[in-house]
Amino acid sequence: MACVIAVAVPSSAAGATTTFQNPSPVTIPVSGSATPYPSSIVVSGLQRGVSDLAVTLHAFSHQSPIDVGSVLVAPDGRAMLLHFCVGGNTSISPLTFSLSDAGASLPSGLTPLAAGGVYRSTSHGCIPGLPDFPPPGPGTNYANPGPHLGGTATLIGTFGGADPNGTWKLFVADFNASSAGSVAGGWSLTLTTPDPPKADGTLTIDANKGKVVKGRKVTLAGRLDVPSNEACEPGRQTQIQRRLKSEDDSKFATFATAQTDATGSYSLKVKVRKTFFYRAVVADTGACEDETSSSQKVRAQKKKAAQGA
Repeated sequence: MACVIAVAVPSSAAGATTTFQNPSPVTIPVSGSATPYPSSIVVSGLQRGVSDLAVTLHAFSHQSPIDVGSVLVAPDGRAMLLHFCVGGNTSISPLTFSLSDAGASLPSGLTPLAAGGVYRSTSHGCIPGLPDFPPPGPGTNYANPGPHLGGTATLIGTFGGADPNGTWKLFVADFNASSAGSVAGGWSLTLTTPDPPKADGTLTIDANKGKVVKGRKVTLAGRLDVPSNEACEPGRQTQIQRRLKSEDDSKFATFATAQTDATGSYSLKVKVRKTFFYRAVVADTGACEDETSSSQKVRAQKKKAAQGA
């Protein structure tokens, strides 16, 4: 009597942090929009669902930092003011600082920025309203971190859950015609997103207690459950791998591929001529990671021995 050996292919979920950088300088004029405007970073290969992010300005210098503002725009159009009216009105040499929800509020008025500082996005009231970033910037259509005008926006509150893939834009401008500066080292964007999901599935071997008559066929079958994630694309396959009984796991090699049907099921028959260890690798043509089942042995025996077992 045949039995079915079922082996689950587990899934896991955690977080991955990735930094993307555009090292090209951003030149800040005495007044008006910086060059380039915007400075862009293209993000690809990440899972949907931003859970944390930070922006770093590299080698920022200005004769009056308080004049400068910047706004970040995500690929889906979400926008937030990163800083405005902060850092004092005395010249600073190139320094690098980051904007993160985990940081302290940016100092107001005449307090200078600290090299290597990590600050929360902050806007103080140098002007009656909000700074206007002209087209192709967002104007004043962005989230305001405040405290100016009662703003309370945060980075994760603004961009949390977004699809990070696409073009992120940093718009920088000087709002007081008095002095110039630059972000000589460009800027970087650090994103935390879910790890690529792992497809769940099973490998079943239709064999008599793992034994089969030499030269006969056994059915390898299973089901692949597709993770509920838009980054995982259809067209998944299950690779069936095997190695000889005398070999170690490094010798596993794919010898057959089973395409899943619309329900995620697959099935194929293989002829067993020798004793092999089999395993299934859930392979994906999209953004899901591959996952490997544990191995199962199928012993090829002479007809009499197999029937009597």
